[in-house]
Amino acid sequence: MASCLIIDDEPLSRDVLRKYIGELQDLSLVAECRDAFEATRLLSREKVDILFLDINMPGLSGISFARSLKVSPLIIFTTAYPEFAVDGFELDALDYLVKPFSFERFLKAVNRAQERLIETKSEEETARKIVLKADKKIYAIDFSDMLFIEGQGDYIKVHLKDKVLVVHSTIK
Repeated sequence: MASCLIIDDEPLSRDVLRKYIGELQDLSLVAECRDAFEATRLLSREKVDILFLDINMPGLSGISFARSLKVSPLIIFTTAYPEFAVDGFELDALDYLVKPFSFERFLKAVNRAQERLIETKSEEETARKIVLKADKKIYAIDFSDMLFIEGQGDYIKVHLKDKVLVVHSTIK
């Protein structure tokens, strides 16, 4: 389930987004914020996968807020101003919904976000593994399952929690 946050100063826009999010079982609404300052405080405490971010807000615009994020969730801009689309995509926004937008258009953006989240999770899982050939088999070993590696000439012994693999390779 993807967690999401609405950041929009307009109550009617927040109502529409809340309703659309409520229609989808794969989305969990963490909170709604009226401005970027409130969102900054919330994001320091909560992990969020998707931001539904308005661009034209008092104090700090959605564009400036997105630029300020050190670690950015996926951003779907929601705005009545199509002229800011280029700025949004320069910030690597996932999508740009022009108000008023339909549920179908909202769903398309959410599906794109869910696909990206799955890809990212898969890449993270792959990055924590090493592929080894031993005993005429190929093993994908999670680094957390490895206890230590021992070099023995042209071979290495990979000591795992439950077994030892002998691999024809050097530590080099």
